[in-house]
Amino acid sequence: MLQPNKAEEIIPDESLENETKEKRPGLNLKYLVDNTKEEKPSWFLFLFFFLLISLLGAALWLASRQEEQYFHPHQVQESENLRILAGYYYNNPREWRRIYLANREKFIQESTLKVGEQIYIPLTKEERKDFLGRLSQNKQGR
Repeated sequence: MLQPNKAEEIIPDESLENETKEKRPGLNLKYLVDNTKEEKPSWFLFLFFFLLISLLGAALWLASRQEEQYFHPHQVQESENLRILAGYYYNNPREWRRIYLANREKFIQESTLKVGEQIYIPLTKEERKDFLGRLSQNKQGR
């Protein structure tokens, strides 16, 4: 009985691989399987970090856009409504919804106010400065 060479035992028979490569030269399944396993986590991580950074940027942008609010107390007088107060404090009667939203638990209806009740008028820093300037001009003019 003939015994094979040690070299023949160690070196695998490449004739089967050569036959498959000749039949389908562009198809290498080992490369396709290994390549997809490596790329999925990298794309997933890239997408995850991109979304995380985008959300963080959006949160910082929103935080910088929010202005400091002041709440000016106002005691309701007879014949006042939300539109009159918005015109007085904001110079725009259409801004009545801001006053309503800041005091909504105190209202029975949108534009009904109780005489003598204290409500709070939300003002930004610029609106407060503008309102106080107009108020001091009115006092000096009297």
